[in-house]
Amino acid sequence: SKATPNRTIPESRISQDVEYLKTIMARSDNGDTPALIRREMGEEMNDHVAVFRTNSGLEKAREKLKELNNRYANVPVQDKGNIFNTNIIFMLELGFMLDCAETIVAGALERKESRGAHYRADHPQRDDDNWLRHVLVTRTETGSAVSYQPVTITQWQPQVRSY
Repeated sequence: SKATPNRTIPESRISQDVEYLKTIMARSDNGDTPALIRREMGEEMNDHVAVFRTNSGLEKAREKLKELNNRYANVPVQDKGNIFNTNIIFMLELGFMLDCAETIVAGALERKESRGAHYRADHPQRDDDNWLRHVLVTRTETGSAVSYQPVTITQWQPQVRSY
């Protein structure tokens, strides 16, 4: 197998990340924890973004995720150590999980149909005329921006999923 060549990371990028980690580590205790935020995120996603989805449930999830992201921006790390600090890893993973949850909700709100594992109780039918396309979600300064990409159909034609 071919070895992947090492890439040089610019010092400016490393400095940004180091400063970000210092900022997180300097946060004072406010009574909140990454574990509490993570649990609430999981409960919200389970309640409103699981198998059966509705517009109102997805809107509730979007609002809750905004609240959780605001809390995440200020939540402290209990372990202030610099070696083998699993708390900071848990904290960073939570940020990535919140990003994923926000992306899932934005895409689910946009897609007003049911397709595959995405089932909208308020839009139970598949709609190839309007939704046979990829929904792309991009983070912007003001939140999630949605765009589309056409689907390229190759060997397998789309079919209704039935059991």
